Amino acid sequence: MESEQGTTVIRTELFVALCSLISAFLMFPTRRPGGWPIAVAVAVTSGAIFLVADRSRRGLWLLIGTGMLFLWVLPIAIATDVLTFGVVPWIVLGVVSAFTLNRVVFGLVRPVPAFRRQRRGLR
Repeated sequence: MESEQGTTVIRTELFVALCSLISAFLMFPTRRPGGWPIAVAVAVTSGAIFLVADRSRRGLWLLIGTGMLFLWVLPIAIATDVLTFGVVPWIVLGVVSAFTLNRVVFGLVRPVPAFRRQRRGLR
């Protein structure tokens, strides 16, 4: 683990990931079979976006744009019966898994990227 520089980022983001994971399991039953491919696809995609967002301003804008698009498309897709509400916990599980894995690898195992520390106001 890093010394003082990245520990704030690590603690904050792992806490957010843990709370999100617990919320997903408490609010949505993820015991339905067949959702794992969705979670894996979302985890791989969002993991790549988190990886890029930690390293550049363009990656950060990609993360923001993807999040905004997702917040518009998902409710519309559920309201128009394109997606069922049952996929939401799998999507949340995929995003949270990728977010957690990104911070464990680039925080606990390896140092937090410099661009991410700069965004937080650390050196």
